[in-house]
Amino acid sequence: MRAELGLFKGLNPTVTLSSVLIVIVFVVSCVLQAEQAGEVFKAMSEFVVQQFKWFYLSLVTGVLGCRFTWP
Repeated sequence: MRAELGLFKGLNPTVTLSSVLIVIVFVVSCVLQAEQAGEVFKAMSEFVVQQFKWFYLSLVTGVLGCRFTWP
């Protein structure tokens, strides 16, 4: 279902409004609880670095290797 007219023309209004609501709730909660949000983001960042550092290094090496070896 896509809107034919108005602000949501060409978009699915249900998905668009749901997405906007999720983003607004996320931003407001981060503003109101900045310290706790910072701790959560720090923990998530540390987890990603610890668990996926090997993947990141492999990916960058592969991309750079392909970039500089192919004509």
